[in-house]
Amino acid sequence: MTERFIDCVYETVIGQRCGGARVPGVEDAFAPGGLCDQCYESTFRAYDRLRDRLDVEDEDEDVECILDNLRIIEKEVAYQMYRYGVSFGKEDFIDVP
Repeated sequence: MTERFIDCVYETVIGQRCGGARVPGVEDAFAPGGLCDQCYESTFRAYDRLRDRLDVEDEDEDVECILDNLRIIEKEVAYQMYRYGVSFGKEDFIDVP
């Protein structure tokens, strides 16, 4: 397992890879109508309402900081979960207390 392969899986999951560039067998979590797509749309509608309340026409620096950091956190958690899945997938089922 290489970091490049993990990148390709992640990019496929978040919908950044299309067509032949997608990793076979990996679904786009942001496919239209899916849970991630709905949450993404809801988030940006809330962002638009917040900018209206703050009377900000362009991007709000603080909200952008929050969103950027949440994306970084999400990616780190996704990569760790992938690595743990690979690691634990090699073992028998682990019973967690």
